[in-house]
Amino acid sequence: MIEGLPEDLIVLAIPEVLASFHACEPNWLAPEEEEERRKHRLEKRHDEWLVGRIAAKRAVQAVTGLPFARLVVRRSEAPENRGQPE
Repeated sequence: MIEGLPEDLIVLAIPEVLASFHACEPNWLAPEEEEERRKHRLEKRHDEWLVGRIAAKRAVQAVTGLPFARLVVRRSEAPENRGQPE
């Protein structure tokens, strides 16, 4: 437990999330996501990007009930969004 955080909040380390996720969700990135993933050269940035995709897809899955592997997170093409995921 980290002091100051709500008791029902779960905090996981990035390596822990990646290890458990890869074990149960093979081929979960869409081709365009895989292409974007390969652009990240630094391991830290690569891992952060993957964990962000996992979090975004899990959130959408919780709301829509769609299968995880069918969800695709793309970079926004709207100039005001500066390539943020959508």
